[in-house]
Amino acid sequence: MAQPVDADPVGDLAGDFEAATEQQWLDLVAKVLGDRPVESLTSATADGIEVRPLYTEGPDESVTGAPGAAPFTRGFTANQRDGGRWDLRVFVDGAGGPGCTTELERGATSLLVGAGALATQDALRASLAGVHLDLVPVVLAAGSGFTASAEWLMSLWADSAVGDDSATGGFGADPIGVLARSGRLPQGIHRALADGAGLAAMAADRYPRVRTWSVDATPYAEAGASEAQELAAMLSTAVAYLRSMQDAGMGADDAAASVELTLGADADFFTTIAKLRAARRLMRRWHRHAVWTRR
Repeated sequence: MAQPVDADPVGDLAGDFEAATEQQWLDLVAKVLGDRPVESLTSATADGIEVRPLYTEGPDESVTGAPGAAPFTRGFTANQRDGGRWDLRVFVDGAGGPGCTTELERGATSLLVGAGALATQDALRASLAGVHLDLVPVVLAAGSGFTASAEWLMSLWADSAVGDDSATGGFGADPIGVLARSGRLPQGIHRALADGAGLAAMAADRYPRVRTWSVDATPYAEAGASEAQELAAMLSTAVAYLRSMQDAGMGADDAAASVELTLGADADFFTTIAKLRAARRLMRRWHRHAVWTRR
């Protein structure tokens, strides 16, 4: 006879075990280290920040903030995502490998469309055939050709009867990131910034759920940048895009809402979390204190 299945089969996995104490952990570590003190496990990042071997409960919420409250290191909203899940964005480039619909069937919840699928307008249409564009966010990894790719995606939304308020995703404009990764930008940086700002101004008026800029700091991390250097590159790039939108006449709130960020994550799990939380603090201050001033 079939038995009902627990909706959360792993929720009580540790329920029959007593909670371990910090001293128990220290005793076990001492057996492994022998004569070495536990402090010998302390390391440091490339920026000289100390990383301890064990972290227990930290400061209270008055310091770290509750989810949805300043300084937003634990999320910008107290509400869970739909279904309590993370967004799972999968890269598809149309050059062999699984297609968009296959990745969605496997559990992807949004799509990052790369160069192979952006070679032509027909290539983009073919890659997104069968995708419910009113439900699935589509973000373009368009390289230097972000204006043409954005026009193709907007045309596809219109042909698919996707309303402006229902279109979600991003145009993926990141000319500084393209320049950092490849060393070249055909239209030049000043033209690219002006084109991106014009696109952002249009999107702010027409597509409230679409971001124009994608600040990608991974080229710097892949080139050996430390965590602080990666954050510095992220901030300086974001400021350059902000200033270009200022020149296009956009307000601070619309400009800030036009930017998304990409940071690298590696096997150093807790340092990665610290970097992401630092980025949240930095971007909160950047948005809060954004002031339009002429250079």
